Amino acid sequence: MSTTSERQLRCLKAIASIALLLLALDQSSKFWAVTYLESRGTINVLGSLLRLNHTTNSGAAFNIGSNFTIFLTVFAIIVSAGLIIFARKIVDMRWAVGFGGLLGGVLGNLSDRIFREPRFLHGHVVDFIQIPNWPIFNVADMAITCSGALIAYLLFREIKPFASFADSNEDREDDEGARA
Repeated sequence: MSTTSERQLRCLKAIASIALLLLALDQSSKFWAVTYLESRGTINVLGSLLRLNHTTNSGAAFNIGSNFTIFLTVFAIIVSAGLIIFARKIVDMRWAVGFGGLLGGVLGNLSDRIFREPRFLHGHVVDFIQIPNWPIFNVADMAITCSGALIAYLLFREIKPFASFADSNEDREDDEGARA
C-alpha cells in the first residue's frame, strides 16, 4: 500500500509531465501554423469537415471578451497558480490527468497572451484547427476542453482528488507499524 505522500508525488510528476508535453505540443503546432499556414490560407484536410486555417484571437472562445485581453491574461495567471498550488495535494491519477491537461492548455494560451503580438500581456492566441459550426481552435483549447470534461465527470462520480483526513491517519499508522 502506498502512502499518501507517495501517491501525491506520483500524481505531481504526472501533472508536470502532461502539462509540459501539452505546452510543447501546443507551442510547436502554433509555430508551425504561423510559419506554414499564414501565407497559404485555408487547407482542406478532410474536405470541409476539417480544415487548417490560421487566425489569431484576442478574446476567449467565440472571440468573447476581445476587448479584455489583459483581464483574460490575469485570469489565466490566477488559474495557473491555483492549479499549481492544488496539484501538490492530488492523490488520484485520474485527477492528475485532468489537472495536467488543464494546466498545459492554460499555459499554452497564456504564453501566447504574454509573448505574442501586439504587445506584452495583450498578445493574441494563435488558432488554426477548423471544423464546421465551431470557432477555430488550437491544441491548448482541446486540452482545456477535454480536461474540463474529465474533471466534470470525476466530480459527477464524486471521485475525490485529495487525500482525506482518514487517509492521512491510515498512512501515519502504516508508517508507525513499519517502524515498530
